[in-house]
Amino acid sequence: MGWIFLLLLLASLAAAAWRSWGTGPNGLGDAERPVRAVFLTSLLALLIVSSIGFPWRMAATGALFALCLGGLAASDARLGFAGRWLAGPLRWSPGIARAAMSASVACIGIALFITQRAAEAEYKLTSATKLALTLTATGNPNDPQYAAARQDLLQLVPKGSP
Repeated sequence: MGWIFLLLLLASLAAAAWRSWGTGPNGLGDAERPVRAVFLTSLLALLIVSSIGFPWRMAATGALFALCLGGLAASDARLGFAGRWLAGPLRWSPGIARAAMSASVACIGIALFITQRAAEAEYKLTSATKLALTLTATGNPNDPQYAAARQDLLQLVPKGSP
């Protein structure tokens, strides 16, 4: 599935590069070429760097990828390359804008809540790991004097897992 996605992405980028040479149905080619060149070069650099192991799971990488693809789609729309599978204008109204803003605020709130919970879980798991390493370093973790530390360890692990 990954190869299919990659091949479709490369075909799409090749078509975008080919469209960058032309003027488009609306005759806006010269004004769009520098913008398209920046987006295509950024995507090429991203693909080259990621092929040697740069992680795609990072938020900044995904944001750069989405920004470049969105910029190319917007350029296609300005050039007049609209169709069923390409970018087209949206019908936008104040009501849709308010709904989109409300959805964005809700998503940001959920993301903040999830981030806070993840940080809390990571803190508890890290504390449990440090405690386990400290107990192991003593050489005799089953000694009764470490019973309180073992109890803390057993309480931290379940609290740190979802």
